Amino acid sequence: MPKTQLAIQRQTARRRESSFVSDLLQHNGEMQHHAKGCAWTGSAPGYESHKNSCSYEDKEDFPYLEVIRLLEKAKKKIQKLEARNKDLKSKNENMTSRLSAAETTKEELESRYCRLEQENQEIRNIIEQPSMNFKGGYIYDRHSVAQLTKLICQNLENKPDSIDSNKIFDCVKNTFSDLQKNWNDNPQDLYIDVRMLLAVCCASTWFSTNQRNQINNMSEKKGWG
Repeated sequence: MPKTQLAIQRQTARRRESSFVSDLLQHNGEMQHHAKGCAWTGSAPGYESHKNSCSYEDKEDFPYLEVIRLLEKAKKKIQKLEARNKDLKSKNENMTSRLSAAETTKEELESRYCRLEQENQEIRNIIEQPSMNFKGGYIYDRHSVAQLTKLICQNLENKPDSIDSNKIFDCVKNTFSDLQKNWNDNPQDLYIDVRMLLAVCCASTWFSTNQRNQINNMSEKKGWG
């Protein structure tokens, strides 16, 4: 067969194929749109143009597309909430761990405090207790100033309840009076001992405000203030 005739036959076949596809697309487009209520008819190229502006094109599918969009949005929100929940769970576990450690530390400190209180109580129990004279006061005088100073130093800021601070103050005042009177039988180191006693009294919490003021006046009289 001549090449020219063969070429003509191929062109004819392509035209028929193109016409068939065009008719098929036109029929398919018309059927899709007619089923949705559209009355448009036309060629395949015209269908493609009409399809983009047809008001019936998405009406049937829109509710389903909206549902899909909402589901996707909900899915993303759930993922964010799950991530947030995971983060909060991790922080909660960390906080619980810290709280547990703090509770343990608190129990250890309370236990240690109890032990210290017991030890302090034991120390207080063995602290020297002042002896009484026949007048009901304490026996400390100019001959036992060092012992009186030691008694106060043992509990400088925590006077035992069993010791009367008023009676201790009377001993301090009487001892200072003896120093001032300069008795012939005063101990040789009375001056130094009284000065030390007054300094310890000022550093302690044993005395009232009025008593502390009197002790300060004693020190100033001797130039120790």
